Amino acid sequence: MLKLLFNRYSHNRLGIEICKNMFRIVHCRLKNNSTILKETELFLTHEIDFSINNHPATEQLKEVVNINQWNGITTAVTTASECIFYKVMELPMLKMSEIKETIKWELHHCLPDNYQNDYVIDWYIMNRNYYAKSNGVKVIVGAMKLDIMQCWHRIFKEAGIPLMAINIVPEALKSWLIYYGNKIWPDIEVIPTALIHVGDEQINILVVNNNNLLLARSFQRVGSPDNCMSEANNEFINYLSASNNNLGRIGILDENHYWKDYTSFLKKSLQVPIVNLTANSSIEFNPKFAVAAGLSLKGGNR
Repeated sequence: MLKLLFNRYSHNRLGIEICKNMFRIVHCRLKNNSTILKETELFLTHEIDFSINNHPATEQLKEVVNINQWNGITTAVTTASECIFYKVMELPMLKMSEIKETIKWELHHCLPDNYQNDYVIDWYIMNRNYYAKSNGVKVIVGAMKLDIMQCWHRIFKEAGIPLMAINIVPEALKSWLIYYGNKIWPDIEVIPTALIHVGDEQINILVVNNNNLLLARSFQRVGSPDNCMSEANNEFINYLSASNNNLGRIGILDENHYWKDYTSFLKKSLQVPIVNLTANSSIEFNPKFAVAAGLSLKGGNR
């Protein structure tokens, strides 16, 4: 997403989730038809400040890159902060030129007036003709301030790892869900599967089917768990209504056991099987690295 995509298949990739005071890094390496994932957590001495040059994070990252011999490896990044704005739009069937004009009009209501000069915009069609009753398209639009993107490029270039893609968190989690879901659900490619990802700063909700992202919703983790759970519940109720209850299961990936008391409530409310992925023995991976892992598995490809 955001203009910069991996254009070729690579056997060696880095995925990095930028957090307030750390980088969560996953190195994905393909060897003898096996995927090897190595996770690294880099705690920063200073929070990321995109307004300064020569940020201390650069030297810290460069040291980790040199130790692990990652120099030159293509890298995809994302963040759960509000640095990256994205919005899902449901539109009628339109010509490509009409979709572009509709997106411009919509962004005028979401971003500052001069956004076309200050932001980098990217978008793509999530799926065509999914909702039979609307016979339309779902478009996901991403936006990021140009100066922040330039800062990220500078940090990673100076650290020795070229930044090749900036993606949104739901797209990274989609790749993670498909990869690990195949280990426990052989039918994940044909049965719509949802994920509730509860991260440090953000809660992400997505539905995936046939490698398509059918639902993407993120909101900051503020207020009580009751409020967040209620918002997630409403998202699924709306999705189930629009899709004629086309949902096979919901997986919950809760990094800090934030929602440990609400699984039974969601199962009763939604009447959909719910699986706790955080403690699933088939997934031999730290759930805190799910976003970075998804980036490394798929890079910037859609």
